[in-house]
Amino acid sequence: MDHPDSPRLVTALHGPEWVLGVEGSPVEASIDLFRPGAGTSEHRLEAGRGHVRFFRWPAREPEEGEVGLVHRSYYRGGLPGRLVRRRYLWTGLARTRPVRELVLAATLHRWGLPVPDAVAARVHRRGPTWEGDLVTVEVPRSRTLADRIREGSAPPQLWAAAGRSVRRLHDAGAWHADLNVRNLLADDADRIWVIDWDRGQIRRVRPGWRQSNLLRLRRSLSREPALDAAARERWSCLMEGYMEDGGPSGPPAPEPVQ
Repeated sequence: MDHPDSPRLVTALHGPEWVLGVEGSPVEASIDLFRPGAGTSEHRLEAGRGHVRFFRWPAREPEEGEVGLVHRSYYRGGLPGRLVRRRYLWTGLARTRPVRELVLAATLHRWGLPVPDAVAARVHRRGPTWEGDLVTVEVPRSRTLADRIREGSAPPQLWAAAGRSVRRLHDAGAWHADLNVRNLLADDADRIWVIDWDRGQIRRVRPGWRQSNLLRLRRSLSREPALDAAARERWSCLMEGYMEDGGPSGPPAPEPVQ
């Protein structure tokens, strides 16, 4: 969790709610960031177990106008999620998922990696449990790689760009807990950004977890016929991008599952 390059956090307590901001982020942390309707140009999209809120907020520097932001809440999955949708057991502020993701995403962004900057986390404690949220900077004019594939606008170069982005993160020791095609965003310059770093880690670089991460990405494509068909044709392009400059130490990830 801790790393010498981790960003400095600014913490404020609002009753039972903590708001933690990243020093030097484009937007100043505030409890109001987490209040629906407080920003401008607000809209919501369904995503996974809940929804994601998109809005605009004044930048830290007034001359920079407004910044596009993304607000995501944490929800349980599986059987526990049916019983307690947003509650998690309290084991300390620094160990909550919003705080851990805030620090990790901000660290990776400051290393110059293709990860959107993190702005603030909110943690609301209620007795032995907590619930929380995270606000990150939006990648402007972006779509998921899954959407680009479905609409037929994912040329070989975009697949290769995805491979290069994942390789850069792996080379830095960044392990993504849920690397899938919906967590890869392509912007209008066809650069690939990797989002949703919940439960991610900075690890010692080893071939084993690199391969399993790539296989998880490939499996995410196999769950939908249109995506799987495209992957059977283009997965090699992604791996060519990943293996540029000789590739990492150890064998490459296996070919797509048939």
